[in-house]
Amino acid sequence: AVVEIMAGALESIVRGGMLRSESLAPHELSVRAYEQRTQARSAQLLANSCRCAALLTGYGHTSDEAAAAEAFGCHLGMAAAIAADCREFAEGVMRADPQSATLVGAPSVVSLLAAEDRPALLPVVSRQARSQADVAELVAAVHATGAMDAARRLAAAHAASATAALERFCESDARAALAGLCQSVLL
Repeated sequence: AVVEIMAGALESIVRGGMLRSESLAPHELSVRAYEQRTQARSAQLLANSCRCAALLTGYGHTSDEAAAAEAFGCHLGMAAAIAADCREFAEGVMRADPQSATLVGAPSVVSLLAAEDRPALLPVVSRQARSQADVAELVAAVHATGAMDAARRLAAAHAASATAALERFCESDARAALAGLCQSVLL
């Protein structure tokens, strides 16, 4: 069962990578599509790894604990990815670098949240903010819409969901450490 789960995780990573490279279709420029790509690309690996850890610990494949471990991993992976996106976006802006990975390339959650509030920004996001003018417009929209704070709240919500999934397990030092990890990914 563990090998099967991990094979599924690898398939998900490949699928997520393909989705990321094809993510610029107009209907895919949304926070929902971003979350689907991110879950497939990175969070699913952590989710499946946590499920495997539960199985190897002795919990049954269909047990509540295995499902809780998987939910923990998925939400932790999402929180970490979104928080990393926020950091990378902020670093790219501070460098005023239009080639930054989150200003050019697959759209960041920060850009997409700004575009949700300002649909006129979608062409800039779609063309990957290639010029300094695009970057300036994107940064101004992010500040005006509070998109960075919204992205941080989204990461915190996933971290809270990961922490909540841990409630299925008995109180222990390990559970406390995992709960602490949920907060540390937000830093």
